[in-house]
Amino acid sequence: MSVTDLSSSVPKRSQEQQPMDWLLFVVTLVLLSFGVVMVFNASYPLAIEFYDDKWFFAKKQMLWAVIGLTGLFVARRIPYWKWQALAVPGLVLTSLLLIAVHFVGHDAQGGQRWIGYGPIRIQPSEFAKFALALYLAKVISARPRLTRELWGGVIPVLGVSLV
Repeated sequence: MSVTDLSSSVPKRSQEQQPMDWLLFVVTLVLLSFGVVMVFNASYPLAIEFYDDKWFFAKKQMLWAVIGLTGLFVARRIPYWKWQALAVPGLVLTSLLLIAVHFVGHDAQGGQRWIGYGPIRIQPSEFAKFALALYLAKVISARPRLTRELWGGVIPVLGVSLV
């Protein structure tokens, strides 16, 4: 039996068929639960005073946790090479949005961090975090030896420090 015969008998798995990392998922759930408890603990006096519901802020936090978990499962279904194609355009777009905040941004709680029109507002720094993670993952996966050298790891960081 040749090597090619052996390799053809091994089923090729697509991104969608990859098993879930259950340990990472459980850790995520524990951290989400801890966050909801902390929000409840820190906010129930205000929630009672202003909303007459001690669970008001905890319920909002749980809603966002469910939305985030839904996003996790949707993102998990998208093959990684499709995310990789968004790395450079995403970095350019978020850089432009971060610059735009200085000119057309809205003040909120003492800082000019939001861009919006009417009731819809976005915080470009949140998109920048995701874009930077995608970009650095792309750069490092293309040149894995960069992480083994002191100055090699600095080059990708310097590339995005302009953002």
